[in-house]
Amino acid sequence: SEHMYRMAEMRTMFGELLLEPTIAEQSNWQQIQGAAHSIHQWPGESARQAAAVFDDLLKHFTDSGRKRHRKAAVPAGAGAG
Repeated sequence: SEHMYRMAEMRTMFGELLLEPTIAEQSNWQQIQGAAHSIHQWPGESARQAAAVFDDLLKHFTDSGRKRHRKAAVPAGAGAG
């Protein structure tokens, strides 16, 4: 219930800025955060699966940024009159 509450709170605050898909709640999140480790350093299958979701989100985010940058680039000689 806490996870759902926080997700609703973030949707209200940030709307479309939140990345999709969201990452499912895991019982070990508090342990990982309390130990100040990244999900990529934590042992166990659930942590490996969550790390893969983070990696996919990051790849999608960085790939979409490159696509936007390419569309915004002006070809050489364009606009010269």
